[in-house]
Amino acid sequence: MTAAPRDDVAAGAGPAAIDELAYYAAQSPVTDPGPQAARLVDLPADPLAVRAVVRGLFTHFRSTDLAALGIPAGRLAEVDLRYSEAMLRRIVELDDRPIVEERPPNRRMVGSCRDYAVLYLTLLRHAGVPARARAGFASYIIPGCTIDHELVEVWDAGQRRWRRVDVELPDVHIDETDGVSFSSSDVPPDRFIVAGDAWLRCRSGLADPMSFVVDPDFEDGLTKGWPFLRHNLVDDLAGLNKVEMLRWDYWGMTRRGEISAADAALLDRVAAVTTPEVPFAEARRLYAGEPELLTVPRRVLSYSPSAPTPVEVELVGGLGG
Repeated sequence: MTAAPRDDVAAGAGPAAIDELAYYAAQSPVTDPGPQAARLVDLPADPLAVRAVVRGLFTHFRSTDLAALGIPAGRLAEVDLRYSEAMLRRIVELDDRPIVEERPPNRRMVGSCRDYAVLYLTLLRHAGVPARARAGFASYIIPGCTIDHELVEVWDAGQRRWRRVDVELPDVHIDETDGVSFSSSDVPPDRFIVAGDAWLRCRSGLADPMSFVVDPDFEDGLTKGWPFLRHNLVDDLAGLNKVEMLRWDYWGMTRRGEISAADAALLDRVAAVTTPEVPFAEARRLYAGEPELLTVPRRVLSYSPSAPTPVEVELVGGLGG
């Protein structure tokens, strides 16, 4: 895999003038590995094979018993490492072998689905492969639930389409809900529902908003139903604009309480430009055109699982309006 140049979009032409595939083949301020790029060597040539490298670098904070693995509670804070450069630095601190070598679970970075996705984006974009983050809901993680999740869309040049790739899964995954197997390198749209599709289904009465959750055991009103549909929809738009946020970041419209009629109308527009085939220029134009409601600002509110209360976070590295 060979390196691709960083694309500083904000300094270039307007949204409509930017080539979509070139845009997603270049690093964002989040995925840019910086000096850690020197460690991105001997990676598999097949973009789909790179998933195995990423899986060998993380232990998911929710799907495993960290204490049973010998991981101290204080290491949960690793889930707040926002930038790939910092993530790679921590990964090597824990185990200084080449990143292509799988680590034992207790010497992997503690991360979330977002971290798997972001580092996968880093490795793909380093090789010039167009890829982008997508926020939505997976029906295959907890049987009977559609759970908050993030995966990566990778451009398939041969088929001229985007593939939805779940970095965390083995090549073939069997959905425990119905026993159906599917390829994790081409997740069907009925198994991973992008946030815009989920929003539109609920708006049309085809789905129950309360069926879209972070976790079925969470009682917090922000983590289920309409408020969380709004969160993931705004987050997905940010990801399509290469602002890959933490799953628990809140800003702009997502920090409001009840969804007003005007907010709902704007969210309908967000859903329209994020599904089913993303109209690239429109998605960029809408994101930039609503700085108070949609654009990520310099400060966001983070509901990190590593902190007892939400904290204001100052963004750096070109993030934030």
